[in-house]
Amino acid sequence: MNVALRLYIPMRLILSTGFYARGCTPRMADAPHWQGVKACTQATAGDAAIALAAFWVAAALAKNRRWIVKPRKCYLAAFIGTGLIATIVLESLATEVLGRWTYIEAMPRLPIIGTGLLPLLQWLLIPPLVLWFVRRQTRWRHIR
Repeated sequence: MNVALRLYIPMRLILSTGFYARGCTPRMADAPHWQGVKACTQATAGDAAIALAAFWVAAALAKNRRWIVKPRKCYLAAFIGTGLIATIVLESLATEVLGRWTYIEAMPRLPIIGTGLLPLLQWLLIPPLVLWFVRRQTRWRHIR
């Protein structure tokens, strides 16, 4: 989880400042500094919670919490799929139902449901990086 958090923080800083609006602020980049820090921290915590839930879904499928050390395609698909579905549901809930934030016009979106593509893109970029870092760390431990 430590690895995932370290990767989600920069991703959220990029996403939040350029593609989200909150309340009457047209862009998060134009928001007061502390408001931006709070928004990015909350979003990163949410991403970490989704990643943790997705990890445990894959672990339940694998019947082993160490599935990530030697992942099979089906476990990785469960991990990424859970993250994608959770992101679509939570982004739709936050933007359409609760009105917690909106996307600026420059945010590319999925047709029909309108979920931003960049929050989904992080689920295609970060999990392979997490997997690579975890495998690298576990190999190093076995060498010692």
